[in-house]
Amino acid sequence: MKRRVSPFVVAIPAFIIIAVFKVWPIINTFVLSFFKYNPTKGLLGEEFTGLGNYGEVFGSYYIMRILSNTIILTLVPALVTALAAFLAALLILKLPNRWTRCLALTVLAIPAFVPVRVLCNSITELVGHGSYLSRLLINGDLIDPRYISETTGTVHLMTVPALYPVIYTAAETLKYMFFPAAFGVLAADEGSSFKGNALTVLRVAFGYIIVRFAFFMFANRDLSFNLNNPMVYGTADIFTYFTYRKGILEANYGTTFAIDSIRIMTQLLLNLLLFLCLKGIINDMREVRFGMSLQKNKKPAWIAAAAGCILVGFGSIAIVAHLVSGIFGSGVKLADVLSNQSIMQSVLMSFIYSFLSAVLFTVISVLLAYPLTTGSRVYPVILLLMAGTGFIVYDYLLFRQAGLLDSGIPVILSGGIQVWGALLIYLLARNHLKGVNSFWVYIKKILPMILVTFFLNFAFTWGSEDALFYIVDRQKYPVSLTIRELFIMGNYPLMMPGELDENAVRGFRSLAEVVVSVPPVIMGWLPIWLNRVIFRNEQRESGQTEAGMTDNGYIEYIGYIENGQSDQADQEKINKE
Repeated sequence: MKRRVSPFVVAIPAFIIIAVFKVWPIINTFVLSFFKYNPTKGLLGEEFTGLGNYGEVFGSYYIMRILSNTIILTLVPALVTALAAFLAALLILKLPNRWTRCLALTVLAIPAFVPVRVLCNSITELVGHGSYLSRLLINGDLIDPRYISETTGTVHLMTVPALYPVIYTAAETLKYMFFPAAFGVLAADEGSSFKGNALTVLRVAFGYIIVRFAFFMFANRDLSFNLNNPMVYGTADIFTYFTYRKGILEANYGTTFAIDSIRIMTQLLLNLLLFLCLKGIINDMREVRFGMSLQKNKKPAWIAAAAGCILVGFGSIAIVAHLVSGIFGSGVKLADVLSNQSIMQSVLMSFIYSFLSAVLFTVISVLLAYPLTTGSRVYPVILLLMAGTGFIVYDYLLFRQAGLLDSGIPVILSGGIQVWGALLIYLLARNHLKGVNSFWVYIKKILPMILVTFFLNFAFTWGSEDALFYIVDRQKYPVSLTIRELFIMGNYPLMMPGELDENAVRGFRSLAEVVVSVPPVIMGWLPIWLNRVIFRNEQRESGQTEAGMTDNGYIEYIGYIENGQSDQADQEKINKE
């Protein structure tokens, strides 16, 4: 049976968008790396430097420092996150039933979906002056006296270079542990032994490490921006933060373009090797059906597992406890935050940016994933290569030259024009896309994944720091910049007119952080809990059950499996039309 329209033809609109906003900036970055570029003059008349910019990069003292920091702050967090996710998934699988497993994943998801600014604010306060950790390390003579304040006798652990990698690793683990843990839980088969499921979860954890290295030269930008400070550049400066500082803040574009070119080429070559490793893992798991197992465990096993889950989820619990503790006794009420014009305006702008970004991202992901149904061996490699690229300085210049700065459009486009959604759709839905010969049958089969990609992108864009590059007008601030003003800039009079005491300030800030965190966290929770109802409803409406299923049996995460006769009937109906 032949396809009516080639999937590659259907995906042309997405290809054009990717070419304009991804490929074109990369090409220009390579070209401009050979010039002493000034954006106010344009390329014509600029001084051609040849390899001069590259010579400046490789001849500088900071290149090896940045490279070593990037390696350390990629490898160590990836390993720790994978190990923590592996343990978390095994513990969750030992919980008594699906409801408790969903609950455990819900708790684990909190740090993953709160805005990065809120997460980093909590971590910064937990390691700040007078904190329990700070006093503990000082009392144990584990802090160099140079970093201890002479006036207060305390230290902010974020200013100790040797401790920065530890704090960064903890932050990244909290932020991303949920995803491999959730994949591991959903990939477990209730018909397999615990050892068999442990091997499946181990493959997922190893796959996470590979995926993390697919962004090696574009390490987590938002975490770096929020945790980095001049006192720890020696151990904290990575390529992502350095190019931002060198290119956007200092306007040293020639050197920055050379560094970005090196980053892009290095990441592309690395991703070619990683693809081979990731392909092997996917092939090993090709029969895996992602869904929430209904297997029930005996009481001694799940009691121990519940205790272990509390330990693994301690970071989530600590973040929530820290935010809530600042509210009680402060005298600040929810109405004080909800009636605040600056905060509610930023919530509205974040909703607009996130919604439009999620719509764009979902459409692009669906179109880009469709050609993967052809079985092409080259196309997945191209997608993985494009997914491994992140923010480069020319992205900023592209919007600047187009006159779009301070309009909100760059925030929407930068959040929505990404490739990883297509890979996610195909990874989870590949077992259901064999023999798909129509775009509408394809849409029907991936409908649950369309919802998931929308929810995830909405949550990620809500807490993104992209607006830091593009928006100056306070009326257009998203929540990330408003919370930044509250925490870093100390603009409390703008938010809270009148006399302020310390408890009121902290209470207002904590309550504001809770309020702005609710929408993305709910979006992150929806895929977890829709796993329990959405597909069961589909089966009731269609009157279909899967082979070997009971009425309340195995509910798949990515869509129910239709029988072959139903697929064939759909195809014949479409072809006749």
